[in-house]
Amino acid sequence: MNWQKATLIKKRQSAEDVWVLTVKPEKWEPFDPGQFYQLQLPGIFLDRCYSILSTPADEGILEFGIQCIPGGVLSPQLCEMEVGGSIEIIGPQGAYFNWKPEMRGPLVLIGGGSGMVPLISIYNHVKSLDPGLPITFIMSAKSPEKIMDYNSWKDRLITRFTSSEPRIDQDFLQNKIDLAQKDAMYFICGSGRFTYDIKNYLENLGVEKIQIQSEQFF
Repeated sequence: MNWQKATLIKKRQSAEDVWVLTVKPEKWEPFDPGQFYQLQLPGIFLDRCYSILSTPADEGILEFGIQCIPGGVLSPQLCEMEVGGSIEIIGPQGAYFNWKPEMRGPLVLIGGGSGMVPLISIYNHVKSLDPGLPITFIMSAKSPEKIMDYNSWKDRLITRFTSSEPRIDQDFLQNKIDLAQKDAMYFICGSGRFTYDIKNYLENLGVEKIQIQSEQFF
């Protein structure tokens, strides 16, 4: 696996502080939804990991959801890139947080903030293969403006907005998830504390560890 050049072919703002960058890599590789790439700017050997937003069906291009963090070492430069600019990428990576075809049971996706990115990839890919598969999609964010493409997603989401509501807790999950689905797979993505708490809540509710996959960022 080597670094390669990718050209920015499209960009758009999808939330108050999130931009979607669509790039065309020199060599596109198949990936599992949930995986990520390392990104860096040419000549600046400082990289960060970003989850893939697009799906394996989007052959030839990759989409990344970049949260622009004020004072961040890389995200502001990525968000300010002009179409036609170049970045360097290496991937796909991530062997422990991805959906595979053998996971045929219902899905429960739980995200915090920009943790929505890989969950969108999983959701869109699975729905394209099996439109009738039950998927529960829970998102926590400070406000609707922090959720990517909120107007497009709001009817498919169960939300908790922490600027005006309590954080997700065990009782909330017990009321929103069909725990009778014993073959369900759970994907959690968010900050370290968020994923730790959600995993504990689910295990307390009887979900087996083998059913839970998580990805965290700092």
